[in-house]
Amino acid sequence: MSGAGEAELDREVLADLKTIDEIFDGMSGQDQADRWCDKALAADSGWAETRALARRVLLVLVGNWRLPMPELREWP
Repeated sequence: MSGAGEAELDREVLADLKTIDEIFDGMSGQDQADRWCDKALAADSGWAETRALARRVLLVLVGNWRLPMPELREWP
């Protein structure tokens, strides 16, 4: 139960945050190090899904803000 001044997250947000955590768990470890390089940030499906989920969470928490997501490009 939350204390005074603490906001509770709705179930959809919690589910999205849990999914992000699971994606990062799957991307962790020495054998997944290549997924954390600059090129992977733009090309890896785990990062794309994480960005989409994070944006959805932010829309719920702060509303429909008008800032675009940064464009990511693959590095040579």
